Amino acid sequence: MQRLTRTDPNGITRSIDPDAALDLRRRIRRDRTDCLVARAAFLPAADRILIEGYFREGRTIKTLAEAADVPPRAMSRRIRRLSQRLLSDRFAFVLRNYESWSPARRRVATATILHGYSMRAAADRLRMSLYNVRRHSEAIRALYETDQRQRAARSTAYRSS
Repeated sequence: MQRLTRTDPNGITRSIDPDAALDLRRRIRRDRTDCLVARAAFLPAADRILIEGYFREGRTIKTLAEAADVPPRAMSRRIRRLSQRLLSDRFAFVLRNYESWSPARRRVATATILHGYSMRAAADRLRMSLYNVRRHSEAIRALYETDQRQRAARSTAYRSS
């Protein structure tokens, strides 16, 4: 039987029950899967169906690829990229702050961050100038970076007290 150990922040090494560690890994996976499926509601219909089919319904990449008539490798890559976007801090930031933004900024955030379009594709879809899409994207990025710095400062202040 494998013996697992864990070192806590104080440098103390403790033994871990392998069954408890496995259960924790499963719980973390379940939590992440639940998060992915919940956030998939903000994706376009085709992407939402993929995420829900794979993570909630348990369909294999092969069956999803056959249904979409694409190679399994391409489907795997698409699901991985969608998952990374859904779990990103930037995606969560947009969801947290969406209501406080102007309608134009919301549209740009939805197209570029939630739906994953490039600035040029977003400008075409939204019928906005590339200049305006770029300005809103830069403002969103600046707000995001400020939020990240504030969170890091709060985290550091919390740890030191």
